[in-house]
Amino acid sequence: IPTTFYLRVEHHSSLFLVLTIYSSEAYFKESRKHLIWFGVYYGVVAAMLFFNLFVYISLRERLYLYYILYVSSVLLYFLSLNGLMSEYILPGPMKLHHTLLMVFLGSTVFWGTYFVKKFLVTEQYSTVLDRTLTIVIALATFQICMSPFVHIKYLNNYSSLLGMLSSGTILIAAIICWRRGFQPIGFFITAWSILCVGAFT
Repeated sequence: IPTTFYLRVEHHSSLFLVLTIYSSEAYFKESRKHLIWFGVYYGVVAAMLFFNLFVYISLRERLYLYYILYVSSVLLYFLSLNGLMSEYILPGPMKLHHTLLMVFLGSTVFWGTYFVKKFLVTEQYSTVLDRTLTIVIALATFQICMSPFVHIKYLNNYSSLLGMLSSGTILIAAIICWRRGFQPIGFFITAWSILCVGAFT
């Protein structure tokens, strides 16, 4: 008979999660599905990383370097978030991995915003937005520096606000630059909008 259980988890904040109980065979099948999707996701990210690295070596264009650093930060963040970093790459105490998680998240915001700032040439199209993106970069730097010293509970709240600020500012900057004549921005706006919807839903 199907039965629903509820497990209350208190860790930095209270969450109510639906608990699914599997038989050993069903759990094994479900785990394999997750591993397959992890493999596909990390494979795509790794392919993006090496492709852009090849392009950077060929062209020596710094914009590709900023994008490589952004993709690397995203990769390291999700490796930490999914527990693969602590299990296979860098075993260590939980506090260390909480710190690394926040460092990689701050690094993702830092390099993502910096890449967009240079790609959109915001200093040419909007001085206000250029300064706003610079502030976001400074806030991301603050998170990276404070990660070893501040409790993860507070860093989670800080990084959530920082992520919303960064995503919103980047989208507004892209739209303004597009309206002011920056034609290559069309695909970027579409991709970033999809990313924002996926992140906040």
